[in-house]
Amino acid sequence: MAQPEGADMKIYLLMLLIGALFTAIRFTSIPETRPETLHQ
Repeated sequence: MAQPEGADMKIYLLMLLIGALFTAIRFTSIPETRPETLHQ
């Protein structure tokens, strides 16, 4: 039998990691896409 606690923790950590990565990608791609907006 598979332990539900271990699986739940893995899913939670995976979701947190994906969320952090997604946020980091969004934050880094916004200024890189249009640097003219920051200068103005």
